Amino acid sequence: MLNTFLSNWVIFGSERVALVDQLLFRKLKQQPYLHGDETPIQVLREPGKSATSKSFLWEMRSAANAATSIIHFHYDPSRSEKVARAIYEGFNGTLVCDGYAGYNHIPPGIRRAGCWAHGRRKFVDGTNGIESQRSLGRKFVKKFDQLFAIERKAQGFSPQQLLEIRQRESKPIVDSIWQLMSETTPINKSKLGRAYTYMVNQREQLEVFLNDPGVAISNNIAERSIKTSVIGRKNWLFSTGQRGAKANALFLGLFETAIANHLDFKKYLVYLFTYLPRLGDSPTDEELEAYLPWAKAVQQSCAA
Repeated sequence: MLNTFLSNWVIFGSERVALVDQLLFRKLKQQPYLHGDETPIQVLREPGKSATSKSFLWEMRSAANAATSIIHFHYDPSRSEKVARAIYEGFNGTLVCDGYAGYNHIPPGIRRAGCWAHGRRKFVDGTNGIESQRSLGRKFVKKFDQLFAIERKAQGFSPQQLLEIRQRESKPIVDSIWQLMSETTPINKSKLGRAYTYMVNQREQLEVFLNDPGVAISNNIAERSIKTSVIGRKNWLFSTGQRGAKANALFLGLFETAIANHLDFKKYLVYLFTYLPRLGDSPTDEELEAYLPWAKAVQQSCAA
């Protein structure tokens, strides 16, 4: 009974700050670069699904160099292409994501960029596969590591400097990766073979970073911010119903956004619950602006 009471208060609380979450989501899709990811969750009472079936949290977040950092989570019972298409509707920039096929169906105005870290992991798996292919897998991993070393060296550089470094130093390494792939044939369906297939299918997306300094080489920033839910579900285990799942998604996004903007999340929630009701039931976006994480008064009152 107590758990139900507390859970209902979480849902009630999410409804009180929903307008802030919606405004943040709209502003997020106005940014030129986004990162996307998704992770399974369990919702016991999904219509038409068993209690042990998977539902999903879809993450959209700002790039590391964005002027304002926003992280948004969307709960959905499905991981289908229809969800990807719906949540990215209205976004017209570049999305960094992995090779999940659902992203093939996002709106056509969006440019996709691939994740070299995801590709690297598949080749690391290949080094633990068939013994005769381990040394070849290590050759690829070494080249991947060279690319990431260049990115670390270029941190803090201007976009033009980063572009020049990528063209001068990273592009020859990328070209050598494709050349090495063309010269060898992995064993079909082996771990190394699956790594090859991933790279071939993602080649166009993986090369985007070479010509755009605003594009990150990997999707690691999204994977780090989605870890809160991955770790958290070991504690809260599941949501009972869809309202709870939606509330969890909202608060996870608000928490990550607050942290990314150097706020104390508890202070920020108290601030929102204290002052938002003064705006009434139908505040304008201009009025809600004063309650976003980077607003001057919020920064002064809720700093970590």
